[in-house]
Amino acid sequence: MPSKIAAALSAPGISSLTWEDMHAVLLETIQTAIGFYYLIYGIVILVVAVIIMNTLLMAIFERTREMGILAALGMKGRQIMLMVLLEATTLALVGILFGMLLGAGLVSYVANVGIPIGESISSVADGISLGTRLYTKFVPGDFIGLSMAMLIIILLVSLYPAWYAARLEPVQALRAL
Repeated sequence: MPSKIAAALSAPGISSLTWEDMHAVLLETIQTAIGFYYLIYGIVILVVAVIIMNTLLMAIFERTREMGILAALGMKGRQIMLMVLLEATTLALVGILFGMLLGAGLVSYVANVGIPIGESISSVADGISLGTRLYTKFVPGDFIGLSMAMLIIILLVSLYPAWYAARLEPVQALRAL
């Protein structure tokens, strides 16, 4: 739409620029920043996935005798695997719910109060009106998308500990300390 208006206002000897044309560097900087946000999201999700898998593996190692007793009492490998996956799912859902509540509260607070950036920053941007505070914006799509991605990744990384627990031999598991 702005380009149609700029084209309509153009005449011989007069050039019209849209705000996108005038601030192309700013728009490019914003796109680069969004790319970095997604890179940071990926790194955080990867770190959390490794921590979750490590935690689940440690829980399996600490409960090896328990798994052995369950297997000796007749519990099938797939039932043990399902038990570990349900435990991981429960931990994931509780963690995601807690994270959503904490995140929504923090975003709501900063959306109302803002983060002071000072007078010197607002005068740096030539031709762009900036205030003295930065405010957040709640983006439901990112909020739900990241939560679902985290749930899926937690379930995927919990497959290996669950598979490991299901493959334990009852006799060897009962001998473990």
